[in-house]
Amino acid sequence: MKENPFRNSPSEIPRSLEVVPRGSYREKVQKEYGDLRIWDYLHYDRDGNLWIKDYKAVDLARYARTPLEIVDTRIIEDRAREWRTKVEMNAMGAGYGGGTEVFYATKADPAAEVVVSAINAGLNIEFSSQIDAMSFNRLFDMRKDGEYIIPRDIKVVCNGLKIHPAAFNEPQRRAPKGMIFESNHQTSRFHDENYVSMIAALREKEVDITPVIDSISEVDIWAQSDEVPPQGVDIGLRFKLYGIARNDQEQLRLEARHGMDWKTIQIAAERISRVKHLKLTTFHAMVGAAEVIPVDDFIDTLMYSAEKFFQLKKKYPTLKKFNIGGGIPHLGERYNHDELLSRLFAGLKQKAQKYGLDEPVVEFENGTLVAAEGGFHLTKVLQEKENSVDAKGNRVRWANMDLPFMRAIPDIYFLGKEFIILAANNANNSPREVILGDLTCDSDGRYPTKDMRKKGVRMFVPNTKYEEQYLVIVASKAYGEQLTGVGGVGHSGQIEPGEIIVYRDSLGRTIFKENSRQTVYDAIKILGYDDSNGGFLKRLRRR
Repeated sequence: MKENPFRNSPSEIPRSLEVVPRGSYREKVQKEYGDLRIWDYLHYDRDGNLWIKDYKAVDLARYARTPLEIVDTRIIEDRAREWRTKVEMNAMGAGYGGGTEVFYATKADPAAEVVVSAINAGLNIEFSSQIDAMSFNRLFDMRKDGEYIIPRDIKVVCNGLKIHPAAFNEPQRRAPKGMIFESNHQTSRFHDENYVSMIAALREKEVDITPVIDSISEVDIWAQSDEVPPQGVDIGLRFKLYGIARNDQEQLRLEARHGMDWKTIQIAAERISRVKHLKLTTFHAMVGAAEVIPVDDFIDTLMYSAEKFFQLKKKYPTLKKFNIGGGIPHLGERYNHDELLSRLFAGLKQKAQKYGLDEPVVEFENGTLVAAEGGFHLTKVLQEKENSVDAKGNRVRWANMDLPFMRAIPDIYFLGKEFIILAANNANNSPREVILGDLTCDSDGRYPTKDMRKKGVRMFVPNTKYEEQYLVIVASKAYGEQLTGVGGVGHSGQIEPGEIIVYRDSLGRTIFKENSRQTVYDAIKILGYDDSNGGFLKRLRRR
């Protein structure tokens, strides 16, 4: 743990109030991204260096060595607080009386520092898997200096598939006849720590937790008294969406793995009403995620879902919460968040008046919106080369970097996501177009991808001759590690970047926590190139 060695006092931070040099890389960035709110926490100084809040990115890159991931928990907390306030203010502006709750969707990034930062900002927690539940259970019990780490009154929503423990296959550990096994590891019984049992255990600890039923078969699991604590469980029902639907026909045609159609929702609600230890409280209607959904489509689908909510509430008055899930872009993107919120609250208020019922508590489950902007990847340009021309006869220049794209930002392949990549230094120089490449031997280890280039996406860096050039990938904290995993060995033997977590301590100081960096020796051991594996390799070589 190190106090910020790069920090200037606020009066010394060289905010770029002067005119941006004409024809410079900075001018190009200003034209391309000047309207975005990423400049709430980024700025260039008069020397062309990029600052992340109160430190220069290039200083951190040189101090800790690239490739490097920065997790700035202060930005996560700031954005989470801002979003929560924005939700509350829009509800107030619409005269909405139902109340609001904001949850951090841990699937975006379940790392402890991100989860605790979201909780610091007053958010509740949503998770969707066994390991999420186990992690939260440990966090809930964790104490330091006699105090609990997180508040006791936190609310939790549990999505994802909740399968009965008996459905999972347990190892018999008896070798089939005629088969010889070598084994040097132990297995634990899955039954003792499965998702359903972990949710029940948290409820026994008086956690305000709501499992959301994804399939009608899950009703039977929670109806069984041996899986439910004595105080009972609040239950939610997930309405099948994950796409735009304005009527029953469109909803039925949506090909989505999660949730139930309207007919099945009604059957599930009726079954829940017959079980005394279950209480239906939540209607879950998640329109989508990963892609930016136009406000009109978002609202149309939510209002269609709200009709179903009020029809169900008329029959089951314990239903009080309308959960819209996530799918809302982060605050640094071009999106009208206020329009979405104001129309949502006004529409729900109208629906409540139409049915003569109370306005529901509106719940939000935001992952990318909370986490994304707190993450940055720093990389260094190692080599430049020209080996082809484009359709106009211009030379195509490659800038090869030390950051493995497939490990650090796999979103560009899985989701087709475009990132903002900025120069960390030399921004007063003129710009030049390049294609970024990584150190893998794969032709797809590039940015922009071929498909992005066809759509007109271009990448520019400062024109340099002898100077070192560093780059910063902005808002890269959501989903990247969830797609590739933490640790391990990537394509072409690439290991994960180093990591520095930035946080604000109780005295208001900026502190840098440098985590242990994975080494090539860690990687080759995972691959089996280790003396401890020598005996097996020797046996393997025998013929």
